[in-house]
Amino acid sequence: MKICMKDGVPIVEVYHDGEIELSDVIWIHHNILNNFNPPLKSPSNIIINRVGSYSLFEDAYMSLTTFMRDAGHVAFVVHHKPQEVVIELASKTYLSNHNVKKFHSLSDACEWMASHYR
Repeated sequence: MKICMKDGVPIVEVYHDGEIELSDVIWIHHNILNNFNPPLKSPSNIIINRVGSYSLFEDAYMSLTTFMRDAGHVAFVVHHKPQEVVIELASKTYLSNHNVKKFHSLSDACEWMASHYR
């Protein structure tokens, strides 16, 4: 996994194939909150680039509810059709109180964030 910033929006690139553990979710959350200068203000928009084909351990999935309280608008970039099912599940569960949008390219997701939520 890696995290970078584009136009004030953190992009979490998850290229992992396999299962995401609680420690992975904690690492992402910690880095988004603590490793940018200036620090992000809550709620912050976020782009999740699902390069890999991962699933979540139960405790990691449950912790996303807490982690995503700090999120504003969420853009998911999907690269494979099966990933869309996971995005639908996320938007109906731990992201149900957020504006969630799905894209097929990172540039489209960045453009949407820049044009709607600056």
